[in-house]
Amino acid sequence: MKIPEAARQDFDQLMKRPLPQLVPLRKEMRAFVALLEKTGAESDADTSEALEVANTLLQLVSAIERKTSPLYIRLICTAMAYITRHDPENPSSMLEADWELNRKVLSSVPQYKILSVYS
Repeated sequence: MKIPEAARQDFDQLMKRPLPQLVPLRKEMRAFVALLEKTGAESDADTSEALEVANTLLQLVSAIERKTSPLYIRLICTAMAYITRHDPENPSSMLEADWELNRKVLSSVPQYKILSVYS
């Protein structure tokens, strides 16, 4: 599976960003999940899909090790940057995201790694 066309342009732009440090990256991802949980609880919205995607991404970010390939790290960081985009002044904007598209982007990361190496 490739990165969905609806996300490809933004994803490709985010791929060009420098790689962040892993410790702050993990903290940022944990903070995002906590904010998503808090925002969902305050709004009584169904955040199950959003939390599932965010927690899966958190597990991926947490699994990065020294031996993880730099390309795979870049893909995980780019998926995180894509999925965690929201207006910091308006946390409820997180709930308005297209979480189905975010799920497809996240699901594409391992396959995208393989496809980009051989294409």
